[in-house]
Amino acid sequence: MGKTSRRYLFVCAGNRNRSPTAEDVVRAMAAQRGLDIEVRSAGLSPFAERLLTKEMADWADLIFVMEDYMARELETTYGQDPRKIVCLDIPDMYERGDPVLVYILKEALKPYLTT
Repeated sequence: MGKTSRRYLFVCAGNRNRSPTAEDVVRAMAAQRGLDIEVRSAGLSPFAERLLTKEMADWADLIFVMEDYMARELETTYGQDPRKIVCLDIPDMYERGDPVLVYILKEALKPYLTT
């Protein structure tokens, strides 16, 4: 019997590069490992591809942010418990799917992709 589904949300500024790449990486890693993880991504900027909403933040079991200020924003603006926020400390310098970004994400997310 498998573990209960987990819901992970990845947040960056524009939802163009880092968080969509993280969403793709986790979806692939979860499938390879047979894990039941739902994954979404969003951005904090008003110009984000997919703008973060409180409902999206509330939906997630864990919220992965790319930078520290994003964690504070989730706590203050979106009313999220700091215990469910993980800061990955990935600067906004990568394109979507950049192999270096993919590697960094795979390494950082290994602890969250276990049975």
